[in-house]
Amino acid sequence: MDRVKREKLLILSGSFGDGHMQAAKAILEASALYKPGIEVKVVDFMELVHPRMYALERHCFLQWMKHFPSSYGYLYQKTRTDSMLTFFLKHIRATSQQRLLILLQEEQPTMVVSTFPPASAAMSLLKEKGKTDLPTTAIITDHSDHSYWIQPSTDLYLVGSEGVCAALQRKGIARHKIAVTGISVRLSAPDSFVVTGDGRRQRNFSVQEGEC
Repeated sequence: MDRVKREKLLILSGSFGDGHMQAAKAILEASALYKPGIEVKVVDFMELVHPRMYALERHCFLQWMKHFPSSYGYLYQKTRTDSMLTFFLKHIRATSQQRLLILLQEEQPTMVVSTFPPASAAMSLLKEKGKTDLPTTAIITDHSDHSYWIQPSTDLYLVGSEGVCAALQRKGIARHKIAVTGISVRLSAPDSFVVTGDGRRQRNFSVQEGEC
């Protein structure tokens, strides 16, 4: 009898912005709580693809955000819709695909979840090239339909609101590929529980605007 492969979830995140890694940690906690038999590993995508430059890149990013936040906002808005610039940004990390492919071969996950747009882009490119057929999910960590999240080979999008869901559909994403879940936060947060309209108490996966 063939041995059944154990479920393993690989979460690709990034510490360039706290929201991405916080979402990854929330999924890690939720997996342990709701599906304790699954193996979960969280990997910082930027550290994976740039191990020697990672610390410097992160420092420069944080300094940029601290001293020139308006320029970040300008670039964010300029790349919100598809253009030649967004095409370039989505493909500029083609060199990262080989390191990611090696990681997939080493870890042998059964599913990949990304909370970081460059990781989603790299996974999509690998799937387009036939290097992997793993199911991939993107967890959009802000209330946005930014083009950098939208990849042709992403199987499922978890979004924070019905508004984002509708916006993704307007950009051509099929409704069955979108699930409205709220934005994932740590389950250990003091406001992790909410009371629903019918009086049930459930975990709260929403986050306040600006925390991502």
